[in-house]
Amino acid sequence: MNTTIKLALTASLAALSLAAAAADPSATTTREQRMDDALQNYRAAHPGAAQAPAAKSEAGVKGGIQRTGAAIERGAERAGNAVRRGLEKTGEAAHRVGDKISNKVNGEKAP
Repeated sequence: MNTTIKLALTASLAALSLAAAAADPSATTTREQRMDDALQNYRAAHPGAAQAPAAKSEAGVKGGIQRTGAAIERGAERAGNAVRRGLEKTGEAAHRVGDKISNKVNGEKAP
């Protein structure tokens, strides 16, 4: 009796699993169809995801332009300071030379 009950239960479970598999609509669809459906569901749930790479790229370009502009401004300021210091030093040297020449012309000794 135990064997008969076990056999009947096994047969009924097998029949139920086959019926469940036949009733499942995803079992009849292909993998490509399921993947397409999943992609469409994702795009519907995340509408801005397709534009995200373009937005990141645009933000990167804007940031790069700002950093480049700041670097040019710093470079121009440093170059201007270097030219100003060079002119000051040249002016000081010209005054020393002028003082030496005037001292020689006037007959005075250099300190």
